[in-house]
Amino acid sequence: MVGQVNVAVGDARTLDAAGTTIADYYAFTGHPGWDSPISEPDAIAETIDGYRRLGVDELVLYCYSDNADQIEELADLAL
Repeated sequence: MVGQVNVAVGDARTLDAAGTTIADYYAFTGHPGWDSPISEPDAIAETIDGYRRLGVDELVLYCYSDNADQIEELADLAL
């Protein structure tokens, strides 16, 4: 089983960029903000843990920003 979560961590520019990109991507749904990224580190860690408890084999964390620093921050949250 594979899960997907939209996330963004980092400074305000990173969060704004991710929010804009996600809104553009999901605009076809007609639901603004429908899939806003999870951006609070504690909420991301809790979400990852919830998927673990469900038995998900793979969880994809979609980072809708060009800030590569997110990778390290998210890796720390996933441990």
